[in-house]
Amino acid sequence: MMRRRRAAASGNKNPNPNPNPNPNPNPNPNPNPNPNPNPPLSLTLNLNPRPGGKTPLMAAAARGHAGVAQLLLGAGAEVDAANATGRTALAWAARGNHAAVVRSLLAAGADANVQSRDGFTALAMAAMGGHCEAVGALMEAGADPGLRATAGIWAGRCAADIARQLGKTEVQWALGPPLVRLCAAGDAAAVLAHLGIDAAAHSGGDGAP
Repeated sequence: MMRRRRAAASGNKNPNPNPNPNPNPNPNPNPNPNPNPNPPLSLTLNLNPRPGGKTPLMAAAARGHAGVAQLLLGAGAEVDAANATGRTALAWAARGNHAAVVRSLLAAGADANVQSRDGFTALAMAAMGGHCEAVGALMEAGADPGLRATAGIWAGRCAADIARQLGKTEVQWALGPPLVRLCAAGDAAAVLAHLGIDAAAHSGGDGAP
């Protein structure tokens, strides 16, 4: 009888003194202590969703949405952020001849002479498309028409070379020195101002040359 009781007692022994079967003492199953799943705004604004893709600012610039571009710039978007090929929002705006966006980006501090991985500038992109308005905005901001592409079929050629080879005559005029550009545009008042000539005195007082 005593042997049976000892055997029963030894068979009922629980090797685990902890009555809680859950080995994890942390009741919170979420390993992320940050309750906010949203990334910082600056990261979202300047994120390239895929290699060679566009940031939100590039997307707005490429489509000519000046108001959206201005909103993004005000929210902290990096004006000179580039994608994997080195293209910036300014290059995308120039490529589409979106002069209003070009001017907004330049006013926000965009580098008018930044070159992509193949050496292309925003000015070269605008010249290739024959986009005189975008070319004019970039030239007014000090874009260098002598910067040359470094790779691809246009390697060694500058914006003027590209415009000439593609037959973009108006762009060739727009890429000239300031006085040439003003004369080609037919802006007599601007020509007089550039030469330092008083328009009223030159016209005899009626303001017309």
